[in-house]
Amino acid sequence: MALRSSVVTAVLMLVAAALFAGCGPQEQPAPSSPRASQVAQPSPAPEPTAQAAPAPQPQQEQATETVYVTRTGSKYHRDGCRYLSQSKIPMTKQAAIANGYSACSVCRP
Repeated sequence: MALRSSVVTAVLMLVAAALFAGCGPQEQPAPSSPRASQVAQPSPAPEPTAQAAPAPQPQQEQATETVYVTRTGSKYHRDGCRYLSQSKIPMTKQAAIANGYSACSVCRP
């Protein structure tokens, strides 16, 4: 009888060991596709930069912006404005303002 109980105990211990063998930490299988690794690993947050981008300078833009005037008009226009006739004369926006031209209210250069 003692032999029988030791065999039963040994079998129970083997069954318990087999059942609990998968409970410990295990290695994760390598992801098979890049998408699986993207889901499993959160992307790092972007680090804030110490310097902010410089603000655009509208004065520089006005100096180099080309507008058009006509021989007889008093307004300056953007290229393609419906009020710009065939006699369009190119000049900088700054020069048009200096010569007394005012902005067209339709194309708003």
